[in-house]
Amino acid sequence: LSPSGAIERVMYALLEKAYLKQKQGKPAGFPLWLAPVQVRLCPVSQKYLSFSKKILKILEKEKIRVEVDDRDFTLAKKIRESELDWIPYTLTLGEKEKKENVFAVRIREKRKVEKMKLEKLIEKIKKETKDFPWRSLGGSPFLSTKVRFR
Repeated sequence: LSPSGAIERVMYALLEKAYLKQKQGKPAGFPLWLAPVQVRLCPVSQKYLSFSKKILKILEKEKIRVEVDDRDFTLAKKIRESELDWIPYTLTLGEKEKKENVFAVRIREKRKVEKMKLEKLIEKIKKETKDFPWRSLGGSPFLSTKVRFR
């Protein structure tokens, strides 16, 4: 039960807060615990799709809502769409990441890219979402299988 008496008012308040953030020049978005997708994995090419699936399994096991942009688009387009979809964390996956196990993590809220190990990202997300409810994403985690309205 929401304090205002109706769940739609809470959703309206969240969207209004996002709008006000955007007006201040900050990126709009949902709180991390409420974001439908918390992490999006963007392989630089189809060659790294199996590596992306491995990372997907690790993050899913940690109860992090994650999806893989497995479409045959340029990396720039994948990242741009991740921003438009208000994804809090976007990981780029390529040869360097596969070898070194250090990822380029685009943090939407800060509007910057940080290098970090997967364990650090998991720890960061767990800390931010601690004591909040969790539900799985449901459906396929692969963008190529999802319906898009644009």
